[in-house]
Amino acid sequence: MTQSTADTNDTDARPPLPTPKERRRLREAKDLTEAQVATAVGVTRATVRSWETGRTTPRGRKGEHYARLLAAIEAEMAAVAEQDDLDLDDDGSEPCSGAGPDPNGGPNDGSDSGEQDAARPATAARAQPAKGAKQPAKPHAANTRPKPAAKKAAKPPATPHTRHEHPAPAASVPVPANEVLKPGAPTSAGAPTGGAARILPEQPQDTEESEAAAGEPDTGTETDPDAGTTPKAPVPPAEAHPGQRAVPGPLTAAEAFDALYCSIAPDLARQAYLLTGRTRLSRESVERAFHLAWENWPAVATDRDPAGWVRTAAYEYAMAPWHRFRRAHKHPDQPPAEPERRALLDALLDLPPAYRRTVLLYDGLGLDLPETAAETEASTPAAASRLLHARNAIARRVPEAAGAKSPEALSSVLRERIADLASAGPACVTALPSAPVVRTGSERRRRFWTRAAIAFTTLIVGATMFTVVTVPHYHVLPVPPGERVSGVPVNSGPQRLTSEDVELRDKLRKEPARGPYRLVVDIR
Repeated sequence: MTQSTADTNDTDARPPLPTPKERRRLREAKDLTEAQVATAVGVTRATVRSWETGRTTPRGRKGEHYARLLAAIEAEMAAVAEQDDLDLDDDGSEPCSGAGPDPNGGPNDGSDSGEQDAARPATAARAQPAKGAKQPAKPHAANTRPKPAAKKAAKPPATPHTRHEHPAPAASVPVPANEVLKPGAPTSAGAPTGGAARILPEQPQDTEESEAAAGEPDTGTETDPDAGTTPKAPVPPAEAHPGQRAVPGPLTAAEAFDALYCSIAPDLARQAYLLTGRTRLSRESVERAFHLAWENWPAVATDRDPAGWVRTAAYEYAMAPWHRFRRAHKHPDQPPAEPERRALLDALLDLPPAYRRTVLLYDGLGLDLPETAAETEASTPAAASRLLHARNAIARRVPEAAGAKSPEALSSVLRERIADLASAGPACVTALPSAPVVRTGSERRRRFWTRAAIAFTTLIVGATMFTVVTVPHYHVLPVPPGERVSGVPVNSGPQRLTSEDVELRDKLRKEPARGPYRLVVDIR
């Protein structure tokens, strides 16, 4: 049995598949969503996602369509990059192609121009292999990463004076919105709450100017041998591109952590104070939350909302029920002196922990109801019910909230009052250690517990081995020592006979042959 030629040709015509990461990169370079790729191939979004994550491998006709789609995208991106390189080379050759004035000061005559015109095709022919020597893009082999193609941007000249490197994006540093509970801070319910992460370094906003500046050729030291122009002096980057700003390098993990800590730690401490009413516990909860964040920094850095991750950890630690057994945290600190602020703080502290957290997230930070429900690990109806009960309880204690005409007005009043209470809290709440101190403390704490676990495990293993070596392999019953028993007469001979026994013995001895005949032996 032989394989058909149709199957062989179809197998050979199928381009090889790139790696899963390269599949996702090609899709994002084309600005395609998973749904669009799924529609084009004829599969579901879950299938495309599994192909891009590497959980499954494309097979069959759908896999062939998917491979051809990726190959087409890759060829298109390579063609765009090649065209951009050619355009850049053409632009860079313009200043050197034209003939300059005669060095002697005389005008160029017709013969000179004719010779120059005749020399131009030869020069262009010599320069053509250098410009267009690139081969057309080929589909790369499996498990290999092709050269990334540029998209709508010219390649900058390789001159050290005007070259600007654009490194890969590093860890994202969030810029939390509505995280600062201060009067006048934007805390609309629909605004993001720290989930939108800004990638550093930031790209220049003047895109057209930067692209034009990147596409300009560097004519600082290059001249045309046919032209008689003098070389131009190199232009400093500050003078050549006055509107372009320097792009900072990628952030390290420590720098990203420090930026996150400096941006949300003080406001997070104020929020913890509203939840607990204790300054020391508030600072401790923030510090412990950032300890956990540094221990799990890869997961925090790749999270959609790093600020929300840290906030959840701080809230969980601050509202843990076992704090009530600690002597230092049995009673709240001194309440505010103002009656309105004291009433609001007392109303918040009298609420159940889940209700208190819900009203702080929704009315204090401005989160949406689904986001509040997700962060409190409750359903949306349950979060709405908690919010209504918390608002009613606060309205009974705070006169300004009781006078609200509508739920929107009540939410606005509570937002302003909570922001005012947070900003007017004790100054020692925000007396937090610096970010390097927090990182060092987290590492020291992790080393301590790691060493303690190793020491405890070593102790258990050593005790077990000592027991195994020293214990006997079988059990021997000990012989008890002999003891003298007193009060019991010693048996010195035969058993003593009673009077009946003596009488019977005497009778047997005296009359051995007498008795009934049936008992006497008859000897005949």
